[in-house]
Order: sequence, then structure tokens, then C-alpha cells
Amino acid sequence: MGRYKFAAIWLLTLALNGSAVAYLVKQNNLSSEQNQWITHTYESLGCIESIFTASIRAESNIRAYALSRDDRFLQDREAAASRCFKSIDKFKQLTSDNPTQSAYADQLIALSKQRYDLGSDFVQRARAQDLTEAQQLTFVKASSSLTRQIEQLIHQMRQTEDNLLVIRRQGFNGTIRSTNTILFLLAFFGLVTLLAAAITTYRLYIARKNSEKLVRGVFDNSYQFMGILSPHGEIIEVNNAALSFIEGEPSNLKGRHFADTPWWMHAPQEQKKVDEALKRAADGEFVRFETTHKSPNGTEIDIDFTLTPILDDNGDVIYLLPEGRDVTMQKKAHQLIEASESRLRAVLASLAEGLIQIDTEGNFTYVNATAERLLLYKQDELLNKEMHALIHSQSPEGVPRSKSDCPLFRVVRTGMVSRVSEDWFQRKDGSFLPVEYVSSPLVQDGQVIGAVIAFQDIRLTLGATKHLTKSVASEEQFVCAVKEMLKGIIDNASALPDAGTQF
Repeated sequence: MGRYKFAAIWLLTLALNGSAVAYLVKQNNLSSEQNQWITHTYESLGCIESIFTASIRAESNIRAYALSRDDRFLQDREAAASRCFKSIDKFKQLTSDNPTQSAYADQLIALSKQRYDLGSDFVQRARAQDLTEAQQLTFVKASSSLTRQIEQLIHQMRQTEDNLLVIRRQGFNGTIRSTNTILFLLAFFGLVTLLAAAITTYRLYIARKNSEKLVRGVFDNSYQFMGILSPHGEIIEVNNAALSFIEGEPSNLKGRHFADTPWWMHAPQEQKKVDEALKRAADGEFVRFETTHKSPNGTEIDIDFTLTPILDDNGDVIYLLPEGRDVTMQKKAHQLIEASESRLRAVLASLAEGLIQIDTEGNFTYVNATAERLLLYKQDELLNKEMHALIHSQSPEGVPRSKSDCPLFRVVRTGMVSRVSEDWFQRKDGSFLPVEYVSSPLVQDGQVIGAVIAFQDIRLTLGATKHLTKSVASEEQFVCAVKEMLKGIIDNASALPDAGTQF
């Protein structure tokens, strides 16, 4: 979460600063454009002043010629008229986007040409001495009228440009003010976000340092052997547990190839195995195998060794993480368990009683040798098969028996021991075996996980009982016959004449 916050704040900071730069560039372009239009307006006003000056000078020279008849004034008039018309053309170019000023320029050109033609006609007639005093006075009046019209038109043009200059200067000043305001706000928020980014960076730095300390603490204080390798198998870091086992120093191990270290040098075959594992891990494969390590004092331990490749964002291996877990005690415990289980299997196999284990579904999970012999099945033929269907689904008379009423399976549901002194199990060959059994629930962590059934073959017991029953029946018949004989004797004796009465 801290990384996302850090990235978000820096992105916001960059966005604000980027926006400020973009806005500044935009406003700078706008202000430059507005400044160009202001300069353009000043140029237009300059043209107007040039037109006005040249027009006045041209008119003054023609009047001076009228009084003095000096041709030098005509030369000055021609030069002034030329400057006037050039200034008007330049003004038209500068104001080509302004229809009003373009119309004024066209009128000014027309009036200026009309006055210029009037002056030229006056000069020709004056040189030909074809002018009366009244005609000269008429020329002066006409020229003065045209001059006033030209001056009024120039005044309108100047006023239009002045108004336009005011508007453009206001726009320019407004742009500068708004630019300064926005830049101030952007600078303020940029400073705030920069400060927040700096604080977040510092906090992330502290958090990373603490995280590194935590990781280092876990790494160094782990009971299992751990290390960090380069992709080529050179040692970068080793934790304290691994160092303590070989009584080594980090400075003597860093940079060494992992296979050429004390953990592996006691057995060349193990060196070869780990060297092969390093090559596989460098290709991105997770490797695990069991090995042994020997300490300097000769203690040898069993190790569950793993080699994990660490990948970057592009999927390339940048580190290898070797881990070794001491499984000596676990292996010894496993061996003891296996020996105990072997003895238990031997005991169960030697029992005179048949022994069956079923799961909660009623399927066989174990059958001892006696049960195999009595039922005529091999254990592989019974495992994972339903017990009731195979040995208890019907009576010797062929009457079907329901699994729900089966006393063998009932224990799984009730959790109570069931004892039956006489029942029948169907064997593989279809014959029926008379049995006596006890079905007990198999409980683990308070839950019934199956049942164990111990049964005995009661064929001999059942035969002796039948023989005894038959003998008892014969004795009862003999007693009944004696009783009948005695009764007959008594009845016959009662029928004899009394001896006392005959004599």
C-alpha cells in the first residue's frame, strides 16, 4: 500500500509540475502573440503618422509652389506623395484582417489621388500661365476641402487603432495577471505535493530500512541454513545458522562458488549434485533433494535442501535462494515410526481373529492375514471396496440385508460398540462363514473416521452346541418314554382286583 501511495503522490507532483510547465508554455505563446498584435498596432499607428506627415508635407509643397513657382517644391511634393502612398499600402497590409481599416485605407487612397491629380493639374496650368486669380482661389479651396477630408479620415483611422490598442493591451495585461495567478496556485500546490512526496519518500525509506532490518533479523536468526547466491552460484550472503555449523566467517565465503564450500566438500558426489542443481536453478527451475552436511567436529546431519530461483519483473533469474533444513531427528523419528508400524503389522497379521478396518463410507481400508484366510480374499481384492456388498449383503437363506441396518456399519453412525455372538459372512466362493464379532468405532480428534471389526470363526463352537442340543433332546425323549411306561404300569396296577376282598 505504501508503494502505491508513494507512486501516486509523485505522479501527482509530476502532473502538477507538468501542468504548470504546459500552462506556462501556452500562456507564454498567448502573451507573445498578444504582444505581437500590440506591436502590430503600434506599426499601424506609425504608418498612420507617416501618412499624415507625408500628406501634410505634400499639401504644403504644392501651396508653396503656388506662391513661389519654385520647382524645388514640386520635387519635395513628389517625394512626400510617394511616401504617403507607400505608407498607405503598408497600412493596408498591416490591417488586412480589419475590414473597417481596409475601407478607410481605400477611401484615403482615393482622396489622396484626387488631391494629387488636382495639384498636378494646377502645376500644368500654372506653368502654361493659364490660371486666373479666381481659378487659383478655386484650386486652393478644393485642395483645402480634400485635405480636411483626408485629415478627418486619418483621425478616424488613428482612433480605430487607438481603441484596438487599448483592447489588445487589456487582453495582454489580463493574460499576464491570469498567468501569474495560475502559476502561483500551481506553484503552491506543486510545493505542497512536493513536500508530501518528500515526506512519503522519507517514510517509505524508513519503512524500507525497518523492513530490511526485519528481513535481516529473520534471515540471520532462522534456525535453518539460508543464503543468497548469484545466478552463477557465487555466495552473496549466508545466515548465522549456516555459518555456525561450519564455524566459518562471511568474509571467507563471499564470492566463492557454492559447491566449493565446507557444506559440500566432505562428499564429491554431493558437490556434483549441488553443482547440477545450481545449473537447473539458474534456468528458473525449483530444485529439492536430500543430502548431508558435516561439521568440522565430524558431526553429520541429514538436510532437506532446496534451491529457489528469484526472478525479476521480466522473468529473468537475479538471485538463487539455497535453504537447508536439519531433518536428522525427523528421519530418526520416521524410522522409529516405520519400525513400530512394522511390528504392529506383524502383530495384527499373527492374530487368530480376523481384523477388518472400514472408512466412513463402509469401504475396506485394511484386512489382516487371518481375515484374508477366512474370507478367501486377498487384501488387494478388498481395499476400497464396499464391505457390506461383499460379505454381508444377504443371509445364508438368500434374504437380502440392508446396509442401513447392518450392525457392522451402524457403529460409524452411532459411535457405539456393537457385539454380535452369531452372524454370517459371505466368502469369495459364495459360501457362508459363521462368525462372532465386535465392531468398534475408530475415533480421531473426537471424530469417527471409520470402524474396526474383529471376528472369529465359530464353526467348531456352533457344531458342539448343536451336538449338545441333540443329546439333550434324546435324554428328554428317554425320560418321556420312562414316564409313559411308569404311567402304564400304574394304570395297569389300578385295574387288578383287590386281594383283601377275594378271600
